Amino acid sequence: MMPPRLLPRLALSLPAAVFAVCTLCALALQPAPACAVPKLDSGLATVQDRMRGLLNSVEIRLQRRPPQMEDLEARERLRPLRRSDRVGRASYGAILDGASKLQDQARLHFVNSVWNSLRYASDRELYGREDYWATPAETASRGAGDCEDLAIAKYYTLRDLGQAADSLRLMLVSLHGTGEPHMLVCVRGKGEARCLDNRYRRLLSSREAALAYKPLVSASERLAVMHLSPTPKPRPEVRLASNAQSRLTRSAGRPRF
Repeated sequence: MMPPRLLPRLALSLPAAVFAVCTLCALALQPAPACAVPKLDSGLATVQDRMRGLLNSVEIRLQRRPPQMEDLEARERLRPLRRSDRVGRASYGAILDGASKLQDQARLHFVNSVWNSLRYASDRELYGREDYWATPAETASRGAGDCEDLAIAKYYTLRDLGQAADSLRLMLVSLHGTGEPHMLVCVRGKGEARCLDNRYRRLLSSREAALAYKPLVSASERLAVMHLSPTPKPRPEVRLASNAQSRLTRSAGRPRF
């Protein structure tokens, strides 16, 4: 039996104990940060920002760009696409002149449509390789390309039209459900970013693209970025606003950074 002289002292300590327990419980139940970024011990990447980036991802800036990007730029400088070169049925000069008369999304849609009109073909068929990043001149001369070839051509066409390099990204993604690799071009501008994709005739918003793809890595002339994004729960009621008629040939290439 507890000694009587200890009862008053215990009674006085109960409120303090209850308060401490409640405080600990409240702290333990606080939600985790929505955009938590894991620490990278390798030192190869630094956190660019903790805000949502392209395709609803968290962006982590890498110190080095993919070697494919550097090789592509070297080959493109040696043989850029000239105004006299043919892209489909029109000269590249006529395409640039037509696009320069358009503004914002109309210009992006025009560039997307021009390169999407070319035939889809794998790197194996065109170059005898499993994976090859063709320059716009190579893609135009063959009149065909796979998903990364067409994305690269759109990227350089927009650069020729004066689009700032900081606003453009070549983005490697994977399809939700299948994990199939794919590449598209994302353009940051006023409002939400827009994506140019050879699988769709129309432009996709960044949020729409996030419904179809998981972002992996993106790159431009000045930077390379790794993308972290949560795995979305299946939502059959949410569908990308397109139909079979607006969807082009499914890309079978496997672009790799």
